[in-house]
Amino acid sequence: MRRPIVFLHLPKTGGQTIHHAVASTFAPEERSPIRVMSEVGPEGPFPSGYLFHSGHLDWRRLNEVGGDPFVFTVLRDPRERLGSFYFYMRATLERRAQDLGREALTSHQAAMLGPAETFFFPEDDAARRRIRQTWVNVTSNFFAFRSLSRAPRHLDISRGDLLAQALANAGAMTAIYRFGDFEPLEDDMEHLTGQRLRIAEKRSNTGPLDARVSRWQALLDLFEDDRNRRRLEEFVEVDQDLMERLAFRQSTLSGSGP
Repeated sequence: MRRPIVFLHLPKTGGQTIHHAVASTFAPEERSPIRVMSEVGPEGPFPSGYLFHSGHLDWRRLNEVGGDPFVFTVLRDPRERLGSFYFYMRATLERRAQDLGREALTSHQAAMLGPAETFFFPEDDAARRRIRQTWVNVTSNFFAFRSLSRAPRHLDISRGDLLAQALANAGAMTAIYRFGDFEPLEDDMEHLTGQRLRIAEKRSNTGPLDARVSRWQALLDLFEDDRNRRRLEEFVEVDQDLMERLAFRQSTLSGSGP
């Protein structure tokens, strides 16, 4: 029996390309249909009977996947990931507003169509909490809380504790890959599936900006206040520390890695 594979997907890290490539090596009945948390039922994000799980999933119940799964994720420079996600979501919401009307958007979604400064630094307390839960140090949240968002009870965690908890949970991953350096991932998938997957050569679900443009700089260019540009660094501060401390996969399964 094949070793199960679990791909824990952070947004804007090449995940759609990776998902489709790896999924193609499994029969349809071997692939879990759960891709996002809104689809999760009583069995949780990793229902039994499947060999491939992939998506924007909380992974607190990862231990429910049997068969010594190969668990991996891909991380991107936090600044570029934040900028990429912002422009992708804004373009998506602009299309939705055009098709369904602005009234179809939540207040948080509608705010994204306004100035970047008021979106990231709103005056409303509830809006500020929402931003802190879902936009600040997302990579660290993903490891520390095994979720893409931070629960309200965790909003006051110190930066040091957030980093320490994230590093501790990173040990649950079989491998962590760096966005743009996909050869180690291709090596490992060939070892696991018997097929060479050309992940680096393909791009799915791309954002609206040219690939050569810095997403972070493009985001900063939307701000008029230099103070707010500096404040935006806090959104990735712990993530930057985490990326510097993590061990990224450098070679195949027979070589080094986390």
